[in-house]
Amino acid sequence: MRQTLPLLPILCALTLTGCSYSTSVVNESIQPIDVTSSTQKEPSSFEIFKREMMPQVGQKTTVVGVMKLGKLGSWVDFKGWGVYIKATKDHDIAKMNELDQFLDHTVEVTGTLQYSPEPPAPKTDVIEARAPEHFYFDVAEAKVISLKAPARSKRKGQYRPR
Repeated sequence: MRQTLPLLPILCALTLTGCSYSTSVVNESIQPIDVTSSTQKEPSSFEIFKREMMPQVGQKTTVVGVMKLGKLGSWVDFKGWGVYIKATKDHDIAKMNELDQFLDHTVEVTGTLQYSPEPPAPKTDVIEARAPEHFYFDVAEAKVISLKAPARSKRKGQYRPR
């Protein structure tokens, strides 16, 4: 049987004798790096997407992607980002409900591409929700075609754990 030394008496002795150990290394020749400098930043994936999409704003554009639900309306997911389809007028909200049939479908959407910049920050300390900058089609004039329905599950009936 292996014997171990009790550590408590050793720890007490070190504490009572004021034994302390600290490491402090200061190298003044090392200069801090400015990580906020624009020369050191790589563009985000949204910035790359935005650069590609901005020339198409205001023009008839077609995108192909998977229709999902988004925060501002239906979302067509493609190229790692996407485009919203949203109602810009109250009387077009009913048309938004018609898009539900395309959820999880691969769709082709054609319409005039619009861009909504991020709104300026409020000048007060009041916290408010604001829409982020985004690209979108107005549901009133967008044409949506289903190219491929989502894959159906082959299982029928209830899920039964094994």
